[in-house]
Amino acid sequence: MRQIKLARARFCRVLLAQCIVVFVVSCMAGLWADGHAAWVVLIGGGICLVPSAYFGWQALATSGAQRAQPVVLSLCKAEIVKIILTVGLFYVTLIVFKLAVVPILMGYLSGCLAFSLAPWLMNSHIIYGE
Repeated sequence: MRQIKLARARFCRVLLAQCIVVFVVSCMAGLWADGHAAWVVLIGGGICLVPSAYFGWQALATSGAQRAQPVVLSLCKAEIVKIILTVGLFYVTLIVFKLAVVPILMGYLSGCLAFSLAPWLMNSHIIYGE
């Protein structure tokens, strides 16, 4: 049970890092361009954040399984749904609402940047000095 709580705390830390990075990039876009660009960057960050949150929720749902096969199957299903969600959200924002491509990609890629920082964020001694 302690490992599940630790995994959830780490997952929340990664999501929080994603939110912070997207918010900072959105503020920079708002200062550089205008308020509309800031909102579009936030939407792009949401395109990265929502599927990531779903994947993490599904990944932690089967963490206590006794056999590896159900865990791997659950992770594969979660990854497929994550990809479908990402493509669907891009479709809605780019085709249906016809929002600008560059700010959406800025937000999405800034959310992905937090994933590249995730291994660094998982080391608690780096953040908390332990």
